[in-house]
Amino acid sequence: MEKKNIFVLGLDKFNLEKLKSIDGAGECDFQQLFSYDEAHGGRRYPVPDMMRMARERLAQYPKEIDAVISLWDYPTSLMAPILNREFTERPDDLAPLFKCEHKYWSRIEQREIIPDLIPDFCRFDPFDENPLATITLDYPFWVKAHKILR
Repeated sequence: MEKKNIFVLGLDKFNLEKLKSIDGAGECDFQQLFSYDEAHGGRRYPVPDMMRMARERLAQYPKEIDAVISLWDYPTSLMAPILNREFTERPDDLAPLFKCEHKYWSRIEQREIIPDLIPDFCRFDPFDENPLATITLDYPFWVKAHKILR
């Protein structure tokens, strides 16, 4: 039986050993799509360039690609499902990805699954004339900032 070809965004030696310890890992050939430094080596993440590079590397691979995974957060957590959609026979549904990456949507999903463990939350527009008027939480509360493009 041929091994499954699993490409890993940001693979390093430490995490390769962890992957190899998983039950069934002997049936997988874990391949580095990006090194750790390529995936997380700077303060800027040129995602379009990274996607182009990943697509070029995957397109050159001569065998079937069974999966593209990420062991890290942004930007590789966004890239893996998109690359799976393009290069594997089992494309990921992108909706869960966006629900997990977006703090508010993630809280909504969490509340549906484990309602007793999720604290109250709300969203508000910090640029509103009176943003506190729309906040439904008691003090003290914590604000998770997002980069807002206008």
